[in-house]
Amino acid sequence: MRAVYWFLSHIITALAAPVLIFLAVFKDTAFLNFLGLYSGSSCRNHRESIWIHASSVGELKAAMLLLESLQDRISDVRFVVTVFTSRGMKVARNSLPGNIEIYYLPMECTLAIRRAFHRINPGMLVLIETELWPGLISHVLEHETPVAIVNGRLSDRNFAKYQSARAIFEPILSMISYIHTQSTNDARRFIRLGADRKRIHAGGNIKVAGMISSLTEFDKQKVLNESFLRKDTQYVVFGSTRAGEEKYVLEAFNKVRTDHPDVKAIIAPRHTVRAGEIENIISDHGLQSFRRSNMTNNSQDYDVLILDTMGELWKVYGIAECAFVGGSLVPIGGHNPLEPIALGVPTCFGPHMENCIDLAGKCSMYGFATTVHDSDELAQFIDDSLNGKVKIPETSRVLSVFSSDMEEITGRLISLWSSRNA
Repeated sequence: MRAVYWFLSHIITALAAPVLIFLAVFKDTAFLNFLGLYSGSSCRNHRESIWIHASSVGELKAAMLLLESLQDRISDVRFVVTVFTSRGMKVARNSLPGNIEIYYLPMECTLAIRRAFHRINPGMLVLIETELWPGLISHVLEHETPVAIVNGRLSDRNFAKYQSARAIFEPILSMISYIHTQSTNDARRFIRLGADRKRIHAGGNIKVAGMISSLTEFDKQKVLNESFLRKDTQYVVFGSTRAGEEKYVLEAFNKVRTDHPDVKAIIAPRHTVRAGEIENIISDHGLQSFRRSNMTNNSQDYDVLILDTMGELWKVYGIAECAFVGGSLVPIGGHNPLEPIALGVPTCFGPHMENCIDLAGKCSMYGFATTVHDSDELAQFIDDSLNGKVKIPETSRVLSVFSSDMEEITGRLISLWSSRNA
């Protein structure tokens, strides 16, 4: 199976190479990093680095928190961050300090991995969440370089995928020096795939503490002014909705308007390209819609605002009377509900929260969120929220429940780094 994996990986790299070269010429030379090619000076004298890989934006948020913690504890260390998506690259370039080297991850091709290893010269490789690349990890381990996984997570789909290729993943997982997982369920899955249980620490999501802390500085009035939203209006936000879900939230919204005729809804689809489709659904429910991208002032008239812009959902959550987190009334698996919760907004989600089942379970256990099963229950939750009957969670309590032990993670990584460089 390993031979088949390597064969297919090299075929994919060969097919992707012309596209990557085209993108490098006409868009960004960094695309050559995928092929193990780098611009700039030779790296023969580069000292060892701590190499952190974060695939895209979500993982990058965790990586930045980890970087901050490591830099506070150790000095004069070379840090390298790799990403896998162009959006991740954009955020990394805009967010990381200038002394952090940023590259794309090499593809699973022997030559590309070797050249990347030579360029980055890692003394330790840290993988964020579910970035298990057999070729890369094997090459790093062959050079007796420790590998760690931080914020490890295995969804049902990923676990099934890795389990079907256990012959590939078991040998490398058994040699990984340290694995921090987001939950005990994730820890059990890593163990079933071959990880050493003595090297696993089941904690929490390290993104949570940083996210909640940053949201405590939320300025509601500033957001209202910048977003052209009316200060004298009550808003209900339906965030990250998926196909087939809008009909339920609009049915609930129409029921609520009987007693609250002035309330307005904001629908933020998970994929903004669905804005036109959602306009038609809103119209079918006898409601008037308007797109956020077309707003120039707060005088536009609408019943439902479609948030068809990127990066604004968390702000809109903060001005809401209550929020529904989507992908959960339909069998998609749900999305992270902590943004509205951390902003002190009454929050609910549907029964399909398989993608973040531990997180949803904690939210329900501590009374931070409510599970609704249909449009009737959603309408009742909205009505209760508008009438002040839903208890708002205290940010300090949310933080205490979901904070991960960053000190433990940082200490273990520094120990690995120190033993390598002793």
